[in-house]
Amino acid sequence: MKLFKSCKFDSSDAIFGIDLADTTNGRDGLFNFIIDNSKDLAELKKSWIFKDAARSQRGQKVFKVFYTRNKVVKRTWVIFPEAFCIATDEGAYLFDVSMLTKLHSKSPLVYRVRTDTLGSRDEFIKFYDSVKAISSFLYLNEPDVGEGSFEVKLKAATKNVPEDIGLRIIDICNEIKPKTAFRVYFKNGEEAVDSKSKTYVVRCDRSLFEQFSYPDMEKGEWAPATYIIQSYWRK
Repeated sequence: MKLFKSCKFDSSDAIFGIDLADTTNGRDGLFNFIIDNSKDLAELKKSWIFKDAARSQRGQKVFKVFYTRNKVVKRTWVIFPEAFCIATDEGAYLFDVSMLTKLHSKSPLVYRVRTDTLGSRDEFIKFYDSVKAISSFLYLNEPDVGEGSFEVKLKAATKNVPEDIGLRIIDICNEIKPKTAFRVYFKNGEEAVDSKSKTYVVRCDRSLFEQFSYPDMEKGEWAPATYIIQSYWRK
C-alpha cells in the first residue's frame, strides 16, 4: 500500500508529524518532523510503502501525520508507535518506527500551540486568511459548524412522542433546506436522561434557528457561537 500514491506534491505542500502524546509518554517529541521541499517529498512518497497487515489499534498514545497544501489540511493519518502500526483508509499496516526517528533527525519539528477566542465565523475566516500567510504557521483545528446554537426539547404535555426524537429534529432541519451544515447532539450531562426528557442542541446558522418550528417541541433562545481556535506553529 503506497500511502501517498494519490498525492501530487507541489511547492505549497508539506508533510509533518506531531507526537500529540509527547507530554505524557516520555517520547518528548523525538519523532516530530516536517518535510516541505519537493525533493524530500518525492523521496517520502517512494519510501512510505506498507505491505504487512496489522491489528487495528485504538486508545493508545498516538502520533499524527498531516498533509497540508497552502496551510490547509488535506489528509491525516495516525501511527501507534508502541504497537508498530499505522492506520490508513485501506486498513492497518505494520510500521517501522525507525522511519520516524530518521525523519526527525533529518528535519526535526518543534512546535507550539496557540489558542485564540473569536466572536463569529467571519472573524474566524479573517483570522485563518491572515495566519496562512505566516511561514511558521502549520495548521489549525477548524471550529464546529454554525454561527450559534439553540436548545430543543419535547413539550411536557405532548402525546405525540417520536420514536427517535433526535432523528425527528434532524428531519425538521432538513425540511427547512438549510444552506449550510448543522449538527444535532445531546446537551452535556444529559446522555443518560430518558429520551422524552432530553434536551437537544442544534448547532447551525441563524436562518435555520429562525425557521425551526414544530408544535410538540419547545425551542430555546439563540446563543451566538464563540470560536475557540487551537493553532499549531513551528518554533
